[in-house]
Amino acid sequence: MTAERRAPKLRIEGLTKRFARGGEPPLVVLDGLDFAIRNLEFVAIVGPSGCGKSTLLRIIDGLEAADAGAVYIDSAPVCGPGAGRAMVFQSFDLFPWRTALDNIAFGLEMLPMPAAERLRISRHYLELVGLHGFERSYPHQLSGGMQQRVGIARALATRPDVLLMDEPFGALDVQTRDLLQDEMLRIFEAEAKTIVFVTHSIEEAIYLADRIIVLSARPARIGMDIRVPFPRPRRENIKGHPDFVAIRWQIWNKLKGGDAGADDQPR
Repeated sequence: MTAERRAPKLRIEGLTKRFARGGEPPLVVLDGLDFAIRNLEFVAIVGPSGCGKSTLLRIIDGLEAADAGAVYIDSAPVCGPGAGRAMVFQSFDLFPWRTALDNIAFGLEMLPMPAAERLRISRHYLELVGLHGFERSYPHQLSGGMQQRVGIARALATRPDVLLMDEPFGALDVQTRDLLQDEMLRIFEAEAKTIVFVTHSIEEAIYLADRIIVLSARPARIGMDIRVPFPRPRRENIKGHPDFVAIRWQIWNKLKGGDAGADDQPR
């Protein structure tokens, strides 16, 4: 591994988040989280429902402020939204009046670049996610899986260093989800991004990630930090490997001990 890959890209130090509740004591969601993510590392975050996984991503993206602690990217503190980060949400959040290609181009329209270059980049990422031929299709003409591909392409088109993904396949059927997991592996190999990926699926986390951080029930603390032992490129047959099964049950047993909810059963 090169020094570039070993260097921390993202650091979370003492991160705490509370939500006010009227006259009641504030609800502590994140409680003093500390971890670092190396450059070009794919890290999955799992934990019980309501433990603050999405809140953590929003703080990393600069969309919410922490009550204590800090987030650093390349040693610079995150103080709000900025270049170098992009988010993919579970809901597709596409503009219904824009075609697939125009949705992908949206983030580029904020940047000073010629229209021809914007078009070239948008077409490149549309083809990267396997949507060649659907340039002029509107969101209502696309399946859920295709809409999420547009969302991923839109995030990648801005060429972020850090890609944040909040249960991006959670709203999809099982077959589509499995197909997009394989697409995600292919894209990760092609694009070489630092990725923070929130998921409820333990199996998805093991299949995709280099490392898995398991959060406890609220207030969230780090319960486990697991290195995934499988080399890349990966194929679906690793899901039957004894180490895959062992890690899955290790995480599930930890979640059960942390009052995991029904949505967090192993899968």
